[in-house]
Amino acid sequence: MNPIGGFKKIAIKLVQLINRNKSSGNSEYNTNKSLIVKCIDKNGKVSLVCSSSLKKGDIIEISEGEIIPCHGEIVEGVATVDESVITGESALVVREAGGEASFVTAGTKVVCSTIKVRALHTNKYVNKKEVIEDNKRVNSINFINFEV
Repeated sequence: MNPIGGFKKIAIKLVQLINRNKSSGNSEYNTNKSLIVKCIDKNGKVSLVCSSSLKKGDIIEISEGEIIPCHGEIVEGVATVDESVITGESALVVREAGGEASFVTAGTKVVCSTIKVRALHTNKYVNKKEVIEDNKRVNSINFINFEV
């Protein structure tokens, strides 16, 4: 058994447990809490960082059961997301890279699968107008790409 590979699996499980414990019992929209996230650098190397240190443009990997730490755009993968803390609606939604539904909101939870997200807004207090404009921009770009 590769000791580094085993360590990586243990570290990822630890991150998932920490993030679940930080989010349990708190259903309110709160991005002020720092989560430990998997950040992917330009060489594809994964490192564990505090969500408060994320910068716009960083690529992060979010797995099943983890809270999305920042507003962003999915660049890889498809996932079922629980947005009930934002919308109040209990129905789960599907978010996917390259589609109209590629924008994810901070504080929501990935229920199924793993996605890679490009951070769009990382500060604690986000201007709602900026988030709405980014969501429109992402959706309009994807819509234009379908019109060939």
